Amino acid sequence: MPQRRQERSALRSLILLAPIAVSAALAACTPTKTPEVAAPAPSPQTAPDASPPDTPIRHADYDCEGTRVAVAFFGQARAEVTLDARLLVLKPALAADGARYADDAGNAFWAKGMDRATLTLAQDPHDKTCTALPPEAPQR
Repeated sequence: MPQRRQERSALRSLILLAPIAVSAALAACTPTKTPEVAAPAPSPQTAPDASPPDTPIRHADYDCEGTRVAVAFFGQARAEVTLDARLLVLKPALAADGARYADDAGNAFWAKGMDRATLTLAQDPHDKTCTALPPEAPQR
């Protein structure tokens, strides 16, 4: 029986010491915190401009089922779609693929690659399939 008591006593000691051992091991694994150094503020000359670009990044002409459409892409800021002597200023919109731009009125232009697009006009229930036109040669 004395041996059994010793075993129980040893087992109790292990049970009591196990959490302490685990805590010590975890404390040893915790990375030391390095002091954070604040990055210097950008100088006015190198600060990025938050305003949208005024010059289009890309311009393309499309044939949308017989309607000529000119589109100026201003990166992630907007797209300006010109058709039938009117201008639609469209904001980026959610799309599974391609670049889609839309407005609150229901107009949308969805570019899929460099040569295909879909034009949705609020007053027309039929979406128009658009094909990119080749760039015009510079005039001499």
